[in-house]
Amino acid sequence: ESHKAHFNKKSDLFFICILKPKSSDILKQDSEILDAQ
Repeated sequence: ESHKAHFNKKSDLFFICILKPKSSDILKQDSEILDAQ
């Protein structure tokens, strides 16, 4: 059980790392929306 708790903590860190580049992606999509208009 304690092994699962450790994995969850690692997952949380991984999620935060993935969220950072996604933020940049949203900014890039903004110009795409402007292009479509």
